[in-house]
Amino acid sequence: MKQDNVTLNRDSNINDVISLRRTGFFSLKGVKKVLICFHGFQTSLKHDLQDFKTYFDEVNQNKFNEVCLASLYTLGDKKTYSHKKMYERARTIVKDYIDRGYLVYILAYSFSSGLCAKICNEFSEVSKLVLVSPTTYLLKTRLLINYIKIAIKHVKFRIKYGNKGKVLLKKNKSNGIIKLSIAISTSIVHFRKFLKKVRCRIFMIKGNKDEFSITNTFSYISMKAERAITQSKIYPSLDHTMIINKETGIDAYNDILKFVFHMNLSNEGIEDD
Repeated sequence: MKQDNVTLNRDSNINDVISLRRTGFFSLKGVKKVLICFHGFQTSLKHDLQDFKTYFDEVNQNKFNEVCLASLYTLGDKKTYSHKKMYERARTIVKDYIDRGYLVYILAYSFSSGLCAKICNEFSEVSKLVLVSPTTYLLKTRLLINYIKIAIKHVKFRIKYGNKGKVLLKKNKSNGIIKLSIAISTSIVHFRKFLKKVRCRIFMIKGNKDEFSITNTFSYISMKAERAITQSKIYPSLDHTMIINKETGIDAYNDILKFVFHMNLSNEGIEDD
């Protein structure tokens, strides 16, 4: 695909440029670009995409490119465990970057896929969306069963250790895990409908051993998002957590950075869906 080069001066409007060239690969010289990364069902203080950002910081040579790790909720704070509050937090982060004149891209991991699809629908300035191991089904996968197992484990721990267990859970920021499971399940069901309205470029990736993001997920998104240009790639022998660690996610890291920032870091490119 031909690459267009565009230079912005002080009088240029970045939103006008995006609307004119939104479906093509192009370079905006002197304009800050950010990939905002949203996590999945995160139960530790380490962001799911921390290793990805660390790798980006190591290989990036363009001072105008950035990666932002965004949190949808505050671990341990049950007041933030709501699909509506998660969306508002994500919306605020994206809008802030847009208002500051950034060219914004979004990466959504696991359950945040549908939520980020709505963000893309609301903000046409977002020109690219990366969906990593997207989850759109609860009953067709082991996802709901997995959430139930987490809840049961939590309840058993509370029963076994009583008040001491409650203190330990709060200390480890694991209190409210049942409420969080419900909020995430609700988010998947509520926001997945927005995937059919996405109009920006979409890159979908997953491991072929992923039990939570099944192959039908890609077909579902491709068929629903009829106005979007979609690309996809499946990595052999990897599961739902492939993106979390550099050891398993390095190929995906390179493909994401090529799709988003056109950084050629490997010999293997991404294929059109």
